[in-house]
Amino acid sequence: MNRKILIIRANELRHKALSVVISNGGHDVYEVIETKLQQNKVAINTVVEAHFQSRKQVELDFFSDLVCQLDLKKTKQIKCLDVNTNDIIEYAKSLEVDLVITFGCSILKDPWLEFFQKKILGIHLGLSPYYRGSGTNFFPFVNNELGAVGYTLMSLNEGVDTGNIIHQSYANMIHSDSIHTIGTRLMRKMFSDILKITLLKNLEFEFDSAVKQPYIEDCKIYRKRDFNSINLELALKNISNQSIISFLENVDSERNKFPLLREIKLDAT
Repeated sequence: MNRKILIIRANELRHKALSVVISNGGHDVYEVIETKLQQNKVAINTVVEAHFQSRKQVELDFFSDLVCQLDLKKTKQIKCLDVNTNDIIEYAKSLEVDLVITFGCSILKDPWLEFFQKKILGIHLGLSPYYRGSGTNFFPFVNNELGAVGYTLMSLNEGVDTGNIIHQSYANMIHSDSIHTIGTRLMRKMFSDILKITLLKNLEFEFDSAVKQPYIEDCKIYRKRDFNSINLELALKNISNQSIISFLENVDSERNKFPLLREIKLDAT
């Protein structure tokens, strides 16, 4: 089913790849690309620099084939410094889209939420309500909780990663994985799943059926400042101590600690 879709996103390779998948799926795609500089307050040392360089290379390996397919004739792009300005919101309203997808942009404020009720699909790279905030697929490696690595699609509200859950899925892993290969493989699966959801005949039903997040006493909430060389070295140490192998040997019990709250059976659609 062809739809008119607005994607509000950041401008890195992974964000562009989402637009390609949705556009190639037959939808009419409009894009608002937030280009303001994200200040990285992480103290850079050799370990941290190597981490980010590795992420960049892995994303090139996983996403460059998709991004080279980006056909600007098929998408209508505008760039901005802040998605919450009146001009951008009015532009979005004028499009009369069927769905808004957000990925890597600033938190949308009330005017968005009020006008696009049950039309905003927010992407959260992590499993809510267990991990919220920033780096939510990184800190499970720090805490040795690999069963909490996955993604959540939710309808947005005024909170941080607290919207009603439309769909969730776990990350798949293999013995030789790194944090980055797990994350990028998960995103490619996520893009495919999002496309399947956008093609559902009754998309409004999925929003109506979304599950309210329960209160979790030990919910872990992280901010960008929580990423540092100490946590990175701990995550890498856990992997070197075969945390992935241990997880794969106990995958069901590890995932049962972080049960999915809603999972659409997409393979049958």
